[in-house]
Amino acid sequence: MVCPDCQTTVEIPKPKPAAKKRSTAPVEEYGLLNKDSLTSKAAANYFLFVCPVCRARLHPSLDQVGTTLICPDCEVKHVVPPPTVMEPAPQEYWREESGEFDMGGTVGRPPAESTYLLVDGTLPPATTPRKRVPDLWFMAGIFGFPFQGLVFVRFLVMSILFTLALGIVVAVMALLTVLFGRPAAGIIMVLFSLPCILLSLLANSYISAVLMAVTSETALGNENVEHWPEGDFREWIWPMLLVNWLILLSGGLTAPIAIPFEWAFGTTVRIIVHIALGLAAFPVLVLSSIESNSAFFPYSPEVLRRIGRNWPSFLIVYVMSLVALGAGTALCWGVYTLVGWPVIFVEVPLAAAMPFIYGRLLGRLGWRITEGENRKKRKRRRNVEATTSAAAAGPA
Repeated sequence: MVCPDCQTTVEIPKPKPAAKKRSTAPVEEYGLLNKDSLTSKAAANYFLFVCPVCRARLHPSLDQVGTTLICPDCEVKHVVPPPTVMEPAPQEYWREESGEFDMGGTVGRPPAESTYLLVDGTLPPATTPRKRVPDLWFMAGIFGFPFQGLVFVRFLVMSILFTLALGIVVAVMALLTVLFGRPAAGIIMVLFSLPCILLSLLANSYISAVLMAVTSETALGNENVEHWPEGDFREWIWPMLLVNWLILLSGGLTAPIAIPFEWAFGTTVRIIVHIALGLAAFPVLVLSSIESNSAFFPYSPEVLRRIGRNWPSFLIVYVMSLVALGAGTALCWGVYTLVGWPVIFVEVPLAAAMPFIYGRLLGRLGWRITEGENRKKRKRRRNVEATTSAAAAGPA
């Protein structure tokens, strides 16, 4: 044949046979079902799986349940859920007229089932019922909390270890006093100051970690504390710094208010007023620190607003804190006047129970003010819905 442009003679090759069209991806890779190549028994081993992202209709096998599957269209990973039994759907949901999309006939398509799917190992939304604050929230499960189940084991271990440690220190001090006299005993005890300081830091850090763990989880409405301070003691240092910072901050904020009482009534009255005001400021700072997730600037307008609206609950916690502190101080003082240094066998168990009881009380306060606010919102919402329904219904 002569090319009309360049006038060159060109030999036309014979046409090659068309290559066979490559089949789609294998069944095992994408889970696509080809019923024509399967027997009825083998086809029953596959079920419908609708991709929640692109709505592709895949057919994984029963052996792939619980494994990861990659959608061939959107390439999103999904964990294959168990098959669900679908009821026959009517064919009138979506229909196309003949020729509208060149389908050659009328097509009916049932809707895909709307279910929660496990994507990348995530779980469907929880449907647990809403927890309700106990009626006697300031008493129920508060003072008996250190003696419940595994909590009692922690309380008992803390009491025994701290009692033994302080008992050893007191016993060594008493022995040195008998052998060398009080001044020499004081000088010798300075050599043991470093172990005593380390022991005090260890005890303070664990007590602070327990206090924050109990307060945080109780404020969420949990009756059982799941995340106890465990493992490396260095993880307890941050809760210790946080609690001691909040104590210093509460004392610093209330000091200007307590100083005038010293001018008018003396130092003793000023100390009592300062402690009372500090006990009122400390719960607010702890809850604000948890709410705002800030340690150095524990300020949360939401907590202040909710405490202001639920001031009777805050007053109950405040009075109970004063009563517990006064009763514990009076008990320790009475035992000390009767038996002397063995008072440590009373002081240490009380100190070990403090983070459990006080943390539980602060957590219940946070739960109370949060649930009280939510209950008011739900009540207002129900009133609005009732008013809207009555207005829509019109006069009877």
